[in-house]
Amino acid sequence: MNTKKLSQIKDRGRTNVRAKAGRHAGRIETLGGDLDGRQGASSSIASAAATAGAATVATHRLLRIGARMIGYALNGRLANGEAPDASRLLAERAQYLVSPGVRDSLTRNWADLLNQADVPVTRFDARVPVVRERVVDSEAQIREMIAGLMAPLARARGVAMSQLLLCDGAGPLFNRQSDDLDARLRAIVTQLDPATA
Repeated sequence: MNTKKLSQIKDRGRTNVRAKAGRHAGRIETLGGDLDGRQGASSSIASAAATAGAATVATHRLLRIGARMIGYALNGRLANGEAPDASRLLAERAQYLVSPGVRDSLTRNWADLLNQADVPVTRFDARVPVVRERVVDSEAQIREMIAGLMAPLARARGVAMSQLLLCDGAGPLFNRQSDDLDARLRAIVTQLDPATA
C-alpha cells in the first residue's frame, strides 16, 4: 500500500473519531441541560413547599390566637352541641380544651371550689362567694365530673360545659336564684364520656 492511500485512510479515521466525539459531546450537553432543568424544577418545588409550609404555620398561629381571643363564645357553641369540625376556629378551640394542661387546670379550679365551700366566707375574702350548702350537697357529682375531666378521652363539649358552669357568676354555683346545679352537673358528666359521642 502506497503512502498516499495510507494517509487517506488515517484522515478518514480521524474524521470518524471527531464525528463520534462530536455526537457524544452533544448528547452530554443535552443530558447536562436536562439535569440542570430537573434541578431547577426540584429547586422550584422545594421553594414552593417551603412557602406553603410557612403559610400553614402562620395560619395555624392565627387560628390559635383567634380561638383564645373569642374562647368564651366558642365554648358556648361547643357546649350547645355544635360539632368541632363545623369550623376551623371551633376545631382549634376543641383541641385546646381537651389538652391535658387545660383539663388539669380546670380540675384544680373545681377542687378549689369544693375547698372554698368548706370554709366560711370572711369579710376580707375577695373571691365571689359560692352557694356553700348547694356545693356541699353536690360534692359527689362534682367529684364524678372531675374524674371525667381527668379521663384520657374527655370530650370537648363536656369540658366546655364544665368551664362555662364554673365561670358563670349568674349560675347555680354563685346565685341562689338559679337552682339547676344537679341537672347541669349530670349533663356535663354525660357529655364528658366518649361513649356518648
